[in-house]
Amino acid sequence: MKILPKTTLGKWAIGLSIAFIFLIGMKIAHYFHFPLPIPTPAIAVLGIVGLVIGLLAVFRNKDRAILNFLPLIVGVIILLWAAAEIIFPH
Repeated sequence: MKILPKTTLGKWAIGLSIAFIFLIGMKIAHYFHFPLPIPTPAIAVLGIVGLVIGLLAVFRNKDRAILNFLPLIVGVIILLWAAAEIIFPH
């Protein structure tokens, strides 16, 4: 089993998931002491698209790299977060 994906879809999925993690981290930490002007749902779309592309890479292209499962984990966490926001609004 390889660490890095061999397909373009796998590389895109990882890139989108890393972008999601970075942007959410900046939004939470208020990096450089100013809020990030991107809405959180727009950032979450990156993670969801990464999930879909990651699923395509794993199931359609049989790309079983270890890092290909990062977008799957991130996407499931986003879906659980969205479901919790819908079920328990605040």
